Amino acid sequence: MDPYELRVKNLKRLGEPFVPGESGMDSDLVEGLDAVTGALGYHGRERAANRGMGLAIGFKDGGGVNKPAQARVKITATGSVYVSSGTVEIGQGASTTLCQVAAEVLGVPLEQVRYAPISTDVTPYDQGTNASSGMTVMGRAVLRAAEDARSKVLAFAAGRLGCDPAELTLRDWAVRRGEEESVPLPGLVAAVFGGTGYEFHGEGHFKAPLSPDAPLESPCLFWEIGWAGAEVEVDPDTGKVTVLQLVASGDVGRAVNKLICRGQDEGAAVMGLAQAMFEEMRYEDGALLNGEALEYRVPMAEDLPARFVSITQEQGHGPGPFGAKGAGEGTMVPIAAAVANAVQDATGARVTTLPLSPERVFDAMRSLSGERIDRR
Repeated sequence: MDPYELRVKNLKRLGEPFVPGESGMDSDLVEGLDAVTGALGYHGRERAANRGMGLAIGFKDGGGVNKPAQARVKITATGSVYVSSGTVEIGQGASTTLCQVAAEVLGVPLEQVRYAPISTDVTPYDQGTNASSGMTVMGRAVLRAAEDARSKVLAFAAGRLGCDPAELTLRDWAVRRGEEESVPLPGLVAAVFGGTGYEFHGEGHFKAPLSPDAPLESPCLFWEIGWAGAEVEVDPDTGKVTVLQLVASGDVGRAVNKLICRGQDEGAAVMGLAQAMFEEMRYEDGALLNGEALEYRVPMAEDLPARFVSITQEQGHGPGPFGAKGAGEGTMVPIAAAVANAVQDATGARVTTLPLSPERVFDAMRSLSGERIDRR
């Protein structure tokens, strides 16, 4: 059976529990696989000697279980917004994306939103910046805090305008009632509180629910899923593998910041390529031989395949803000399997140890042909 057909026949469907009591798949696995096979040119390809294509799908628990998160959003009298949470910026883009969540809810430009400095004395509680749960867990807390702040602003404005808060919309720090002309909020605030103005505060909290039916006492909050396709060429005389094409894709649910999501997916894919082709800790008599940076092989820019494609999917089924979920690990998971599957497609030889070094691939091909290998 074709590897594609085998997967389609057996994949979990959208919403189907991974195991009884666990949460359902929050991505359409077939949809993601089709995106990769289309970009790779898998269907209808022409066969060539020593060339092969491989597909793989991987997924993991996205994290965030038993991780309470709190957030606070403050809006000044002039419409400046401050997001306060304990999520630390470590290069993943959290300080940008969490501000984008607040900006979307409050209807203000991102330039008006600031991520407040973190101090454990005053910053709302967060259990830790870990896994890929920032956008899903803390993002939900920030979303709720922004919604709470918005409701207070609208309640205040409705009291001044003599209407129900549900009749008002908030945009660019002004309120509008139906088709009426928008009313700037600074004037309404000053009329009540004077020139010193006033601040509106919103509080938000989120924690994934517990369940005695779940294998780990709480269903997986979201699944981080990656799809990969690879085309390789194998030198039959040496076993050297050249990756000609690499297609990697992850489903972020909804990309709050598309550029950040793309960077996370591509970085993870390159780390997966490193696992497949380069990284290995070599020991002799119990001593690590390549423990120095100059001796431990990692990918360089020139090691990228001639064609490297990343596809950031937005299927919209995530539990985070606007349907988002975490990113940054999913596309790492299937890369090595896709490359190994492509090697088998090209040679018929299955290699089950990483990295896919020329020696290992050469030995697997010789074993397949029944030749004796002496590695003394």
